[in-house]
Amino acid sequence: MVTQYNPTIISLNELGTHVPDKTIKQLLFSYNIFTNKGTNPHGGVVLAIDKKLNSIQIKIDQLNIVAVQLIIKNQTYAIVSTYSPPNEPLHLQIMSSLTKNFKNIIIVGDLNAKHPNWGCTSFNHKGKILAEWLDINEMYEIQNQGMKTSLRSDTTIDLVLTTPTISLSQCTTLPYTGSDHLPIFFELNGINLQGNSYIISKTYWNIYRILLTTISSYIQQENVKALPDNQFEWFTSFQQLLQAVKQRVTTFHMTKQQRPTISTSLRAILKHKHYLQNKYRHSKLEEDRVRLRSWNKLVQHELKSFRQNNWNTFIRQVASPNPMNFWQTVKCLNKKKSCNFSAITENNHMYKTPGEIVNILQEHFSNRFSAPNLCDNNTTDVFASKLWDNLSNSNQEDIEL
Repeated sequence: MVTQYNPTIISLNELGTHVPDKTIKQLLFSYNIFTNKGTNPHGGVVLAIDKKLNSIQIKIDQLNIVAVQLIIKNQTYAIVSTYSPPNEPLHLQIMSSLTKNFKNIIIVGDLNAKHPNWGCTSFNHKGKILAEWLDINEMYEIQNQGMKTSLRSDTTIDLVLTTPTISLSQCTTLPYTGSDHLPIFFELNGINLQGNSYIISKTYWNIYRILLTTISSYIQQENVKALPDNQFEWFTSFQQLLQAVKQRVTTFHMTKQQRPTISTSLRAILKHKHYLQNKYRHSKLEEDRVRLRSWNKLVQHELKSFRQNNWNTFIRQVASPNPMNFWQTVKCLNKKKSCNFSAITENNHMYKTPGEIVNILQEHFSNRFSAPNLCDNNTTDVFASKLWDNLSNSNQEDIEL
């Protein structure tokens, strides 16, 4: 399903304790995985964010809910995945507090709340509380009203809630028999992550190293203070610190155009090689290693052929009898732009007007590149002088390049 629809964000509920985080990261290796445990063996939530996006987890000290901050086209979004067991209260306080810091919020999950306001044939206590809370606060809107999401009954217990600033261009359920819930697939209106805008990140690793060197003594002290039975928690905090420092020294900027130096087909081959490489890193299977090795040989052969073809094309353009093709080719070798100036100094005198600048430059280069003095006793000078006279007096059509 992930391969077919290629979602940018994936929300999973009720995975339970029998699915470890390592397995999720192996299966969704092209996503950043954010998880939180549940209050029972059947709970737990997962958010998988495409690694192309800049994602930071929002700290929430409650189970069965996980939230992530995203920055898309200079807009900040809060993505929340929540699961509310039938006998436990909803996370209404957290949902209310998010509106204080975020304008664009998307909340998805199994809330186990039934009410006719969103298309259920019956209602329960949680549904009544949620309906009253939505009417009073007017902070969220339900985007999938009347959509059957449960295979056991005609109810809508899996909800998509958004702030009024967000609208959906598509929201539908997908056919699936691996669960008693139907997956929901939706797209945001006006946000095209596959458009012509690309996010380019740049990490200043020298500053990263300096910061770690500066706080290394403090990190060592915290490691000594940590109890022997609390080493895992300390290591988890240390990982979060490294990630936070990296985010601090990383800048992002948008570009509207990509100018790759390789062909489209070669980029597709490299993309598949990276896929096989990541797959082998997670699986460590022999068949994946052999497949990666064979594909890598193909990539090296194609890259070598591509470079050879580019070189042959360049040589043909340089050797072209057409002067325009020659200059269009060689001018790419020197891309330095001339600096702008508003005045020029010559012999302690400053010339500011365009006319004065042009005259002084003409005089300078005329003296520097003046015509050489020919010697009548030198056979080479005599031959060059006659050749120049012939070229000067001949027609342009008679001159062969």
